[in-house]
Amino acid sequence: MSQGPAKRAKGSWSDAYIAVHGGAGVYGQVTEKGVKRVLREACSRALGAISEADDILLDEDTSPALTMVETATTVLEDDPHLNAGYGSNLTLDGTVECDAAIMSGKGQKFGSVGSVSDVKNPVTLARAILDYSSQQDKLGRVPPLTLVSNGASSFARRLPNYPSNGADSSRLKPQLTQPASLISPTAKAQWEKWKSRLDDPNYHPPPLSLDLTSLTPQSLPSPSIHSPSFSYFPSRSPPASPSPETPRSPFSFSYPLSTPVYGESSEGSRSSSSLRDAQDTVGAVAWHPKDGAAASVSSGGILLKLPGRVGEAAVYGAGCWAQHQDASGDVTRGASVACSASGTGEYIIRSSLARVVGERVLQGMTLPPRAVTNESTETISAGSNDEADEDDDDDAEDGDEGQGNDTHQILQTILENEFWEDFQKEGEPNPSAGVLLMTREVDEEDRVSVRLWCAFTTPTMAIAYASPNHPKPKAAILRHPDVCNSRHIADKPRIFITAIPL
Repeated sequence: MSQGPAKRAKGSWSDAYIAVHGGAGVYGQVTEKGVKRVLREACSRALGAISEADDILLDEDTSPALTMVETATTVLEDDPHLNAGYGSNLTLDGTVECDAAIMSGKGQKFGSVGSVSDVKNPVTLARAILDYSSQQDKLGRVPPLTLVSNGASSFARRLPNYPSNGADSSRLKPQLTQPASLISPTAKAQWEKWKSRLDDPNYHPPPLSLDLTSLTPQSLPSPSIHSPSFSYFPSRSPPASPSPETPRSPFSFSYPLSTPVYGESSEGSRSSSSLRDAQDTVGAVAWHPKDGAAASVSSGGILLKLPGRVGEAAVYGAGCWAQHQDASGDVTRGASVACSASGTGEYIIRSSLARVVGERVLQGMTLPPRAVTNESTETISAGSNDEADEDDDDDAEDGDEGQGNDTHQILQTILENEFWEDFQKEGEPNPSAGVLLMTREVDEEDRVSVRLWCAFTTPTMAIAYASPNHPKPKAAILRHPDVCNSRHIADKPRIFITAIPL
């Protein structure tokens, strides 16, 4: 049952923005409604956490944006549809090892955990590390940014002995649990399936890249008229939208957002046709007038990963980033960004993806605006797949302002030139990355513009959001049209970028 906000308290959720993602990867229609339900629930719970009926959190919590991303991420961690917390991918040894991080743009405070097996909600422990690291040590010791494995668990057990920062009494506490309690039946089944294949000397996996030349019209889903509910930014220029009368070749179909991108089974979205389909990472971004921007990320990591492997969700600057134009000033005046990333951790770590995106977009927002034409972008929307999202198309962004154009170009440059192409040169056929980015800027006339950006190289990415203009959370599973289209094959960049004005 959704625990939405109890009331519109001034300075609380009526001024708050929250967005979440379920990861960049592969989502099928079998569990699409379940994934979107939990994403909306995460937004509702995040807003509820800062507007309780007794006003305790409103009075004591000095970091409501942090509270929002933490609360939203715990909801995602508790749902078995997603690869974080309960239901995480299992290691080679069949155990759960989770990574998580959280960051505030105000003071750029950060905390993270890596390879933890006995904490119910890893992001809550990451928040505790952030809070602890914000306090002065009586012996002058430098506080940690990251704790891993047994050290992280030991810190969780010692938390009652650490001094409170004033808001701890009303916040979530890390909850230790038995490692086996984090293993879901689906995750166990997936581990058994892929572990047996790994151990089978006669099993030969298919090629990593999607060979579209082998597809036939009969093997694809039934084509539909070009759907306006997605927009796609290729590596050079956007394709023209075909009319219903436009002749189509067998490999020029366009599909609505609800089209499955790979084979599905009754086992659900975590049942993958490729081992790489189940590497998604969850996260959240938020903004509140009290503490500005905040971001979080949480992941169970790669299926069959080596025990002890730490992914991007635990690494500073890789999995999440939050920053203000003036980190020590009034967060309501200058520009701010919050970014949460998903994808293949090793590549995201090497590229410091979240930090590079956040810093470069923030820099672009603070530069003088450039002239923009409507040809620079194309109409975009989060799409609509069920009754709760039926009006999502109204949120389309036409790219008619300088910040939108600059941000789009920055995202495309980073994902195409500095991520996709660089790692393809090293032999990676399909570099996997997804970015959820919230931007807020104030112009010279004090007009505020808040946008949510989503960019990914994978077949799909699941998102949801809520804002003062959209108090009822909306969710969508964005699907890349080229998965079943021959425009990009093998080594060509496959970048999807969408923006939603909040």
